[in-house]
Amino acid sequence: MTKSIKTIIYSLICFAVLVTSIRFATYFSVFNGGLSTDSSDWANLGSYIGGLTTPVLSFCALIALLFSIYRLCCVIQFRDRAAPYRAFLSQYGKFQAYLTQ
Repeated sequence: MTKSIKTIIYSLICFAVLVTSIRFATYFSVFNGGLSTDSSDWANLGSYIGGLTTPVLSFCALIALLFSIYRLCCVIQFRDRAAPYRAFLSQYGKFQAYLTQ
């Protein structure tokens, strides 16, 4: 992978972790209490975190999908541009084999 691709991937991962951490910090600063033994409190926490974090993570997944489609298009264009050269090299190899017989 090139350096820019790695930078984009690391940036997306750091962004997702940061957003998730901010959500947890906000929840625990507002509802500052100890660990609950009531399962409904844990369900509320899961709903809160899931409801706020899922759109951000979905956006990161969309960006990753669009990036992979872009890379696939680049590979296809490269393959199409290289096809005449591969054909020439193939014919050149056959010609060279014919001469050495």
